[in-house]
Amino acid sequence: MASAACALAPSAGFLVGARPAQGAGAATMASASSGFYAGMRLSAVIAGGCFVCGAILAGLSGPAARTTPNAGS
Repeated sequence: MASAACALAPSAGFLVGARPAQGAGAATMASASSGFYAGMRLSAVIAGGCFVCGAILAGLSGPAARTTPNAGS
């Protein structure tokens, strides 16, 4: 709701007033998600990290490894 208030702020003063509420909501979400990850088993966190690293490496190495179909012409 605070993000919508910031997006639809009719004036700069209203925006300045809505920003602290938006920050408080973001802080609440961050603490809730860190509690979620703290409750996970370590192996699940490691597997998720490996998946993310693999996706990043694939995204970086894919364009570098491609070949052109008409390399000789």
